[in-house]
Amino acid sequence: MKEELNIVGAFPIPLASVNIELPDISLVKWKYENDFKQSVYDLHTILEWKPTCDLILNYASNFLTNIGYEKRDLFITQMWANKYSVGEKIPPHIHTNSLLSGCIYFDNNSPTVFHNQKQKNLDMVSIPTNAATPYTSEIFTVEAKRGRMVLFPSNLAHSSETAKATRTTVSFNLLPRELGTPDGFNYVNLQNC
Repeated sequence: MKEELNIVGAFPIPLASVNIELPDISLVKWKYENDFKQSVYDLHTILEWKPTCDLILNYASNFLTNIGYEKRDLFITQMWANKYSVGEKIPPHIHTNSLLSGCIYFDNNSPTVFHNQKQKNLDMVSIPTNAATPYTSEIFTVEAKRGRMVLFPSNLAHSSETAKATRTTVSFNLLPRELGTPDGFNYVNLQNC
Protein backbone atom coordinates (compact mmCIF):
# COMPACT_ATOMS: atom_id res chain seq x y z
CA MET A 1 0.00 0.00 0.00
CA LYS A 2 1.33 3.44 -0.96
CA GLU A 3 1.40 6.22 1.60
CA GLU A 4 -0.41 9.40 0.41
CA LEU A 5 1.79 12.47 -0.07
CA ASN A 6 0.95 15.21 2.43
CA ILE A 7 1.57 18.75 1.08
CA VAL A 8 1.27 21.77 3.39
CA GLY A 9 1.94 25.47 2.87
CA ALA A 10 4.88 26.61 4.98
CA PHE A 11 5.10 30.31 5.86
CA PRO A 12 2.02 31.58 4.01
CA ILE A 13 1.68 35.36 3.54
CA PRO A 14 -1.60 36.79 4.87
CA LEU A 15 -3.70 39.40 3.05
CA ALA A 16 -7.00 40.85 4.26
CA SER A 17 -9.75 42.77 2.53
CA VAL A 18 -12.93 44.46 3.69
CA ASN A 19 -15.41 46.91 2.22
CA ILE A 20 -15.55 50.31 3.93
CA GLU A 21 -17.38 53.59 3.48
CA LEU A 22 -15.16 55.87 1.42
CA PRO A 23 -13.81 59.16 2.79
CA ASP A 24 -14.31 62.42 0.87
CA ILE A 25 -11.56 62.35 -1.78
CA SER A 26 -12.27 66.01 -2.63
CA LEU A 27 -10.41 66.95 0.58
CA VAL A 28 -7.14 65.75 -0.97
CA LYS A 29 -4.61 68.40 -1.97
CA TRP A 30 -2.54 67.07 -4.85
CA LYS A 31 1.22 67.54 -4.54
CA TYR A 32 2.02 66.55 -8.12
CA GLU A 33 -0.36 67.57 -10.90
CA ASN A 34 0.53 65.59 -14.04
CA ASP A 35 -0.64 62.28 -15.55
CA PHE A 36 0.18 60.64 -12.22
CA LYS A 37 -1.13 62.71 -9.32
CA GLN A 38 0.03 62.14 -5.77
CA SER A 39 -0.99 63.89 -2.57
CA VAL A 40 1.02 64.83 0.48
CA TYR A 41 1.76 61.95 2.89
CA ASP A 42 -0.26 63.17 5.87
CA LEU A 43 -3.89 62.55 4.94
CA HIS A 44 -4.25 60.81 8.32
CA THR A 45 -3.96 64.24 10.00
CA ILE A 46 -7.07 65.64 8.25
CA LEU A 47 -9.87 65.81 10.82
CA GLU A 48 -12.55 64.73 8.32
CA TRP A 49 -10.58 61.53 7.60
CA LYS A 50 -10.45 60.49 11.28
CA PRO A 51 -13.37 58.01 10.95
CA THR A 52 -11.55 56.30 8.05
CA CYS A 53 -8.28 56.25 10.00
CA ASP A 54 -10.06 54.73 13.01
CA LEU A 55 -11.50 52.02 10.74
CA ILE A 56 -8.06 51.31 9.28
CA LEU A 57 -6.50 50.98 12.74
CA ASN A 58 -9.31 48.75 14.00
CA TYR A 59 -9.20 46.40 11.00
CA ALA A 60 -5.39 46.31 11.02
CA SER A 61 -5.31 45.43 14.71
CA ASN A 62 -7.90 42.66 14.16
CA PHE A 63 -5.91 41.40 11.17
CA LEU A 64 -2.74 41.03 13.26
CA THR A 65 -4.47 39.33 16.20
CA ASN A 66 -6.43 37.00 13.89
CA ILE A 67 -3.21 35.74 12.31
CA GLY A 68 -1.64 35.13 15.73
CA TYR A 69 0.19 38.27 16.88
CA GLU A 70 -0.06 39.91 20.28
CA LYS A 71 -2.45 42.88 20.34
CA ARG A 72 -0.55 46.14 19.95
CA ASP A 73 -1.63 49.75 19.60
CA LEU A 74 -0.99 50.77 15.97
CA PHE A 75 -0.54 54.16 14.34
CA ILE A 76 -0.52 55.41 10.77
CA THR A 77 2.91 56.68 9.73
CA GLN A 78 1.96 57.91 6.24
CA MET A 79 -1.25 58.11 4.24
CA TRP A 80 -1.48 59.43 0.69
CA ALA A 81 -3.65 59.42 -2.40
CA ASN A 82 -2.66 58.43 -5.94
CA LYS A 83 -4.58 59.27 -9.10
CA TYR A 84 -3.47 57.49 -12.27
CA SER A 85 -4.37 58.46 -15.81
CA VAL A 86 -5.07 55.94 -18.56
CA GLY A 87 -1.87 54.03 -19.36
CA GLU A 88 -0.17 54.71 -16.00
CA LYS A 89 0.92 52.03 -13.53
CA ILE A 90 3.07 51.54 -10.45
CA PRO A 91 6.10 49.21 -10.76
CA PRO A 92 6.80 46.50 -8.16
CA HIS A 93 7.92 47.93 -4.81
CA ILE A 94 7.76 47.40 -1.04
CA HIS A 95 7.13 49.84 1.81
CA THR A 96 10.11 50.04 4.17
CA ASN A 97 9.99 51.21 7.79
CA SER A 98 6.47 49.89 8.40
CA LEU A 99 4.84 46.63 9.44
CA LEU A 100 1.56 46.72 7.53
CA SER A 101 0.46 48.63 4.47
CA GLY A 102 -2.87 49.04 2.80
CA CYS A 103 -4.79 50.39 -0.15
CA ILE A 104 -8.32 51.75 -0.49
CA TYR A 105 -9.88 51.70 -3.97
CA PHE A 106 -12.12 54.53 -5.15
CA ASP A 107 -13.09 52.84 -8.44
CA ASN A 108 -13.18 49.43 -10.13
CA ASN A 109 -10.09 49.94 -12.26
CA SER A 110 -6.63 48.33 -12.34
CA PRO A 111 -6.05 45.61 -9.72
CA THR A 112 -3.11 45.36 -7.35
CA VAL A 113 -0.65 42.59 -8.17
CA PHE A 114 1.33 40.98 -5.35
CA HIS A 115 4.66 39.37 -6.28
CA ASN A 116 5.93 36.10 -4.83
CA GLN A 117 9.50 36.86 -3.77
CA LYS A 118 9.95 33.36 -2.34
CA GLN A 119 9.20 31.85 -5.74
CA LYS A 120 12.20 33.68 -7.20
CA ASN A 121 14.46 31.84 -4.76
CA LEU A 122 13.03 28.49 -5.87
CA ASP A 123 13.76 29.14 -9.53
CA MET A 124 17.42 28.14 -9.29
CA VAL A 125 16.48 25.28 -11.58
CA SER A 126 13.87 26.01 -14.20
CA ILE A 127 11.17 23.54 -15.12
CA PRO A 128 7.81 24.42 -16.67
CA THR A 129 4.66 24.42 -14.57
CA ASN A 130 1.41 22.88 -15.71
CA ALA A 131 -0.83 24.51 -13.10
CA ALA A 132 -0.98 27.83 -11.26
CA THR A 133 -1.01 26.94 -7.57
CA PRO A 134 0.05 28.78 -4.42
CA TYR A 135 3.36 26.94 -4.87
CA THR A 136 4.00 27.81 -8.53
CA SER A 137 2.39 31.22 -8.98
CA GLU A 138 4.59 34.27 -9.16
CA ILE A 139 1.71 36.73 -8.69
CA PHE A 140 -1.53 37.08 -6.75
CA THR A 141 -4.04 39.65 -7.98
CA VAL A 142 -6.57 41.56 -5.89
CA GLU A 143 -9.30 43.15 -7.96
CA ALA A 144 -9.92 46.85 -7.43
CA LYS A 145 -13.48 47.33 -6.19
CA ARG A 146 -14.88 50.68 -5.12
CA GLY A 147 -14.81 50.77 -1.29
CA ARG A 148 -12.49 47.76 -0.89
CA MET A 149 -9.60 48.11 1.53
CA VAL A 150 -6.70 45.64 1.36
CA LEU A 151 -4.17 45.09 4.18
CA PHE A 152 -0.85 43.32 3.66
CA PRO A 153 2.66 43.01 5.11
CA SER A 154 4.72 46.03 4.05
CA ASN A 155 7.59 43.85 2.80
CA LEU A 156 5.34 42.13 0.24
CA ALA A 157 6.24 43.43 -3.23
CA HIS A 158 3.26 44.82 -5.10
CA SER A 159 2.43 46.80 -8.23
CA SER A 160 -0.59 47.91 -10.24
CA GLU A 161 -1.66 46.86 -13.68
CA THR A 162 -1.82 49.52 -16.38
CA ALA A 163 -4.87 51.72 -15.84
CA LYS A 164 -7.53 51.43 -18.53
CA ALA A 165 -9.42 54.37 -16.97
CA THR A 166 -8.67 56.87 -14.22
CA ARG A 167 -7.65 55.01 -11.05
CA THR A 168 -7.79 56.62 -7.61
CA THR A 169 -6.45 54.97 -4.46
CA VAL A 170 -5.44 55.93 -0.95
CA SER A 171 -2.47 54.05 0.50
CA PHE A 172 -1.11 53.95 4.03
CA ASN A 173 1.59 52.45 6.26
CA LEU A 174 1.26 51.31 9.87
CA LEU A 175 3.56 50.58 12.80
CA PRO A 176 2.88 49.32 16.32
CA ARG A 177 3.67 51.81 19.10
CA GLU A 178 5.81 49.14 20.78
CA LEU A 179 8.24 46.78 19.07
CA GLY A 180 9.77 43.71 20.68
CA THR A 181 9.09 42.58 24.24
CA PRO A 182 9.33 45.00 27.21
CA ASP A 183 11.77 42.79 29.13
CA GLY A 184 13.89 41.94 26.08
CA PHE A 185 16.86 43.55 24.40
CA ASN A 186 14.78 44.20 21.27
CA TYR A 187 12.23 46.56 22.86
CA VAL A 188 11.45 49.99 21.39
CA ASN A 189 8.65 52.26 22.59
CA LEU A 190 7.33 54.60 19.87
CA GLN A 191 4.60 56.20 22.03
CA ASN A 192 5.58 59.73 21.00
CA CYS A 193 5.12 59.04 17.27
